[in-house]
Amino acid sequence: MFIEFTRARAVLASALCNALLVCSTSVWADRAQSLQISKAWLRATPPGASVDAGYFTLLNHGNRTLRIVGIQTALAKSAEIHQSFERDGREQMRSVEGGLAIGPGQTVALTPGSYHLMLMGLDHALVAGTSGVITLLLDDGSKLVTTIPVLTEWPATEGKESP
Repeated sequence: MFIEFTRARAVLASALCNALLVCSTSVWADRAQSLQISKAWLRATPPGASVDAGYFTLLNHGNRTLRIVGIQTALAKSAEIHQSFERDGREQMRSVEGGLAIGPGQTVALTPGSYHLMLMGLDHALVAGTSGVITLLLDDGSKLVTTIPVLTEWPATEGKESP
C-alpha cells in the first residue's frame, strides 16, 4: 500500500511538472509571437568591412511590454541594438543599455540615424541579394528568429521611397 501511494505521488508530481513546463513554454512562445517584424533589411557591405547596420520595424501586438535584450546571429561575432544621436554637432552612437522596450500596441522603427541593429566582427562581405538570419532575445527568455534580406538601399514601400 505504501509503495502504491508513493508511486502515485511520483506520477502526479511528474505530470504536474510537465504541465507547468508546457504552460510556461506556451507563454514564452506567445510573447515572442506577439512581436511583428517588417521592413527588415541589412545594408550590403564592401569587401573587408568589419561592421554593418540593419534596420527593421517592430510592432508589439501583445498586451505586455516586450524588451529585446540581445541578438544572436552567425553573420558577425557580435550584434547589438544601437542608438544614433547628435552631440556637440557630431553624429555618435551607443549600445542601448537594458534592452529596447516595445510597449503594448507600440511600433518602434530601427532606421538610419536612430535605433539600428549593429553587426560587429563580420568575417565576410554581406552581398546584395543574399540574406541573413538573426534571433531577437526577449527578456522573458523567448526568441524570435527572422531572415533579413541584404540590400544596397532602403526598400521602397507603398510606391514611395522611405527616408
